[in-house]
Amino acid sequence: MKPYQKGTLLITASLFFVIAGYFLLAKNGEPPVINDNQAIIVPGSAKSDMTVQVDPPTRTVLVEKKSVSEQKRIDFPIEKVPDNSLYKGEQRILQKGIPGLELRVYEVILEDGQETARKLIESVQVRKPVRQVVAVGTLTTVSRGGNSIEFKEMLEMKATGYTHTGSRTSTDVWPSRGIAAVDPRVIPLGTRLYVDGYGYAAALDTGSAIRGNRIDLFFETRDEALRWGRRSVKVFILK
Repeated sequence: MKPYQKGTLLITASLFFVIAGYFLLAKNGEPPVINDNQAIIVPGSAKSDMTVQVDPPTRTVLVEKKSVSEQKRIDFPIEKVPDNSLYKGEQRILQKGIPGLELRVYEVILEDGQETARKLIESVQVRKPVRQVVAVGTLTTVSRGGNSIEFKEMLEMKATGYTHTGSRTSTDVWPSRGIAAVDPRVIPLGTRLYVDGYGYAAALDTGSAIRGNRIDLFFETRDEALRWGRRSVKVFILK
């Protein structure tokens, strides 16, 4: 028998006892009462009260089972190849990677439209990932102005020029040519540098706008700073 049919019979029985209670009301003059246990009590004498237990109606839950398909990206592996024609810290992509693709099929259980369970029943690789090949620089010597300069790492940075502000640097020295403002999380204060197009410098200052791979280079005059402007440069971290 279906749940809603059972619920209908319970309600019909309840109505029967309510009608019967009101029939007795004509004789006793007191209405029937439903107590905390959902029982109908029909008053009579102290010894003859009649109690009728009424079950609560049955709740129907709609249960569905269905299959759900999802696509999942598979990350491509990366292979690094040493290259002594590149500076240490420099990289070049030799072969671009392609992510793979996996199809997953799940069995999903819904109760009244809400997902309550999920089980993976099938997994198929639709496309295999293609590895990415990257050349990694190993060169730690650079020639500038006829001199050989040894360095630990090379960074590609955006460089801007700045000049006197009337204040000392963040390391409490007066600024002069050869001082650079850096992000200490990228280049520690006190680090010796060589900047292409500028020359030797020392990381002795910071700035609120200097974040990440940015560097400010000090010039003695405003005109020099403006002529430098903003440009991409190679910054060598010296040993």
